[in-house]
Amino acid sequence: RITKALPPDIMGKSIPLDGIFDPEHPRHGEAGEIRTMYENEPDVKTVIDTARGVEGLTRGTGVHAAAVILSKTRLTARIPLHMRASDGVKITGFDYPSCENMGLVKMD
Repeated sequence: RITKALPPDIMGKSIPLDGIFDPEHPRHGEAGEIRTMYENEPDVKTVIDTARGVEGLTRGTGVHAAAVILSKTRLTARIPLHMRASDGVKITGFDYPSCENMGLVKMD
């Protein structure tokens, strides 16, 4: 019922939940039904507030098959690392764009 009240996706992209409540968002006008539900139904408010707290968080991780991150200093001093249990390979806790923004280099 809640998802049916959301504006439909456009080219596979949904309106962010914050956009529903932001009058400056270009699709704000399409979200009147869900805003009304949010304001009048406590259960809907709880669901949406919870969803807003997790929207945009990483759902899973992946590892590039042949990538290596290079640094002038020890990686353990710059980024979080974890060791893959299956083979002991050290893996960054950041995605590549974050590593790149820190001045690290990825080699494939």
